Amino acid sequence: RGVHELSRLAGRPGAQMATMALASSGAAVAAASAIRAGAPLASAARRLGSPSALRASTACGALADARWRSTIARGGPGDAVAILLPGVLLTNALFGRGPCLQAALRASAVDAELGERAIQHCSDLPAVAEHIVDGLRHRHGSAARAVLVGHSYGGYAALEVAQRWPDKVAGLVLISTQCRADTPGATARRRAQVDELRSKGLDAVFEAMLPNLLSGASNADTSIIDLLWSMARAVGPEAFARQILACATRADHRQTLERLPPHIPVLVVTGKEDKVTPPRCNREMRELLERREDEMSFPAQACADSAPARGHRGEWEGAQLAPWQTKLCEGAGHLVPLEQPAAFEACIAAWSAKVQEHRESVAAAAAEPVSGARDGRWNPSRGLLLHAAQDLSAVFSRSSRRAPATSLA
Repeated sequence: RGVHELSRLAGRPGAQMATMALASSGAAVAAASAIRAGAPLASAARRLGSPSALRASTACGALADARWRSTIARGGPGDAVAILLPGVLLTNALFGRGPCLQAALRASAVDAELGERAIQHCSDLPAVAEHIVDGLRHRHGSAARAVLVGHSYGGYAALEVAQRWPDKVAGLVLISTQCRADTPGATARRRAQVDELRSKGLDAVFEAMLPNLLSGASNADTSIIDLLWSMARAVGPEAFARQILACATRADHRQTLERLPPHIPVLVVTGKEDKVTPPRCNREMRELLERREDEMSFPAQACADSAPARGHRGEWEGAQLAPWQTKLCEGAGHLVPLEQPAAFEACIAAWSAKVQEHRESVAAAAAEPVSGARDGRWNPSRGLLLHAAQDLSAVFSRSSRRAPATSLA
């Protein structure tokens, strides 16, 4: 299956020869998974650490990379469904003040139910992520992708989806959130909060939470306070308890953010007066995204045996990095969309415009003929074909000594 998947994605019969070289080294499935996740064929071979497979795959690398450019040209918000993921004790009313998010995101649709239902009814973040992806397929089609707009706990859910199903993510908008797991002290405080919820009730716990959620100015805005009480009572104590315990057991997603595939654009927004996920969380995510950008541009190495030392560097070689931004919002605490709706959506609109510009640039590059192509056909040099043939011969020779021929089927 790995051979057939890779040759289909590469899009030319000659590519099957190179993918069989990968198969003969026992790595077809891993390579197919890399391709599905978005890596060019040559980069998939490099990950496998086989110099012969790498050089053999070069014979169809230009075609695979052209297909890769075409694939990521579809990336970004424009043709995707926006899924809103509110935080703890919140509903999608959090996003309801100000201009339409769909217009700001340039999304094909906004699913106002899927994310909220997952956030309120699932018992942990892996279950939330699975519910989102299953719902995306069932409600919007198997090819649908999502711009995940996650606030606080919803941001944790968005990162969980990005870690597990990056191919379903067209963009991440992470609001008032962070990428670290809870510390032991934070976990203990959350469990104590659940005990207090069960002994004193929702109103007493939420009353104590309110001052930390808002900026100084917002704490005096009765319309915001009234809406928060309405959302909290709509969510209820049982869902609140599930959310708090899910936060306590969440995974650390620093590597998820740092190793995010290049086709996924990212926007991180934090209130300058946020006391729950303060600006230092925003700065840490910025540092991780900067590291991601640096590693995407790491110089290509000719020898594949350098790959283990580089870790995931070079995994997405040749791909253009989608736009990413981090923003601190003036006059806002933990509830940026509610406290500063106009500034929040203006930030999203500016980011979406950059993503759209990037998509158009990538699409234009994908439409250009690949190197060595004439009249729509690829014409590799004689020397390249000779090197590829020699490498394929060497790989198949080794394969025939250690495995039956049927292992390539």
